[in-house]
Amino acid sequence: MKKKGSVTGGSQNRDKSASTISKRSALANSGKEITPVSYIRVKFFPYSEETSHQSPSSPKMERELFININCPIRLLMEYLRLEANIPMTLEFDLFDEMGTLKRTFQLSPEKMASQLLVSKAIYFIVVFPKNDLGVSLKPLILINRGSRLNTDYTARIRRQIQASARKYIKSSRASD
Repeated sequence: MKKKGSVTGGSQNRDKSASTISKRSALANSGKEITPVSYIRVKFFPYSEETSHQSPSSPKMERELFININCPIRLLMEYLRLEANIPMTLEFDLFDEMGTLKRTFQLSPEKMASQLLVSKAIYFIVVFPKNDLGVSLKPLILINRGSRLNTDYTARIRRQIQASARKYIKSSRASD
């Protein structure tokens, strides 16, 4: 014996899918450009003053954000600053799984994040603390991937910072 509810429910599902298809085709035929959503994944531990003094192996709750990259890079970075509780006085940046810094704050604020960041990639946050004299300290990675991998990431980031500092010094000497 057939139940009336099951027959009616099936036709309603077909009607819903048909209306969804007709909405999509109507939108496609309207001539409007559809911007696909491109996103990145950012994994991090929220920053706190204790974070900079704790060992990387201390247990914390890792967070993961899915962020649309169809926006200006500065907007994306300020959103990350709020979500990760990073103070305005600290500099920070993103790096990918290979340890490559993205140098997001060296770009013009209106540059689109999709021009720098790869869609569906995973990024991590690194904070650059400074002492009272303004001297940069060891980069602080807001993720725990094991002591060996964290040490490797820190070394890669330091090499990139030192290389850019050498280029800056060379260019300033050449202009004198």
